[in-house]
Amino acid sequence: MAAVAAAIMTLFSCTQALDLSGEWKVKTINGEEIAAPQTEDEVAPFIEFDVENGRIHGNTGVNIVNGNYTLDGNNLSFGTLMTTMMAGPESKMKTEQDFLAAVNAVKTAKTADGILTLYDAEGKALMTLSK
Repeated sequence: MAAVAAAIMTLFSCTQALDLSGEWKVKTINGEEIAAPQTEDEVAPFIEFDVENGRIHGNTGVNIVNGNYTLDGNNLSFGTLMTTMMAGPESKMKTEQDFLAAVNAVKTAKTADGILTLYDAEGKALMTLSK
């Protein structure tokens, strides 16, 4: 009986729509932890999903990013993203480059235990985010 219940729960979780709504703070990019802001002037990287309009707004840690996205089941893709063009410390600029490269390579997304994980076409975890 427990096996049947587990199978039903698995089937239900697979067919349930992925809820991306709201702001997600970037925790890792390519397995590397993102350092917390050290001053009040610094911003932690995040992505905010506007599910009604298929748009995103966020911050790479240096620059603001805006664009659109498409979600079909677990398949996720981002359109052309627009960013501001400010410079920052070398370490923050590297995080920004990694952020943008990861977002451009995303093909699927999954959520579990409050963590959103973005994957490339080969199933490699590119980015983890939390609310």
